[in-house]
Amino acid sequence: MNVLVIVAVLLTVRVVCRYFGVLAASDWGGIAVRAGGLFVLPAGIEDVRSSYTGVFDVNAAVSIAVLLLVEWVLSIVRDRV
Repeated sequence: MNVLVIVAVLLTVRVVCRYFGVLAASDWGGIAVRAGGLFVLPAGIEDVRSSYTGVFDVNAAVSIAVLLLVEWVLSIVRDRV
């Protein structure tokens, strides 16, 4: 279940890198954006332009919320079993 939290952290790095467009253009930022893209749920919500030459990745933010919600539910199940 800790894998879900690790994926949520990876997606958070993706959101930050894409929000600040300069970070996404760097070598490690590009790797983080591509790696995080494997776990983004296709929610169908368009990205929002940021004032820092990037975009706010709404689909990744939704994915983070879903992953953390699933982790929370699984923690409740683990405690009761």
